[in-house]
Amino acid sequence: MLLREIENMTGIPMPNISKKAKKDSWVKYSPSSESIDLPKAIASDAKISHEPNDKVRKQVSTMAAYGLIDEEIASICGINTDELKKIYAHELSSASPAMVAQVAQSLFKMATDC
Repeated sequence: MLLREIENMTGIPMPNISKKAKKDSWVKYSPSSESIDLPKAIASDAKISHEPNDKVRKQVSTMAAYGLIDEEIASICGINTDELKKIYAHELSSASPAMVAQVAQSLFKMATDC
């Protein structure tokens, strides 16, 4: 539900994550058009390549601003938490203050526009 709200507000398509996914199962998602089978990739010690781009940076920033934790964001992006923190450190650290500033600006404008 939250991902659909983020998608509607930002216009950025979010991945489809099934609610029926078992706790132990992996969700297959990749920002690219190819699907990655994570358990097989991990079992074979395959390197999962992740190419950061503006679209994914915007998604990470938006999800962080809405309060998703790093583990959830990493899972949605199809990467591990360490890689998320390394690649998207700026987006993760600046998203919440930017959102607070935007809300404060909106509130100030509403309060002063009579």
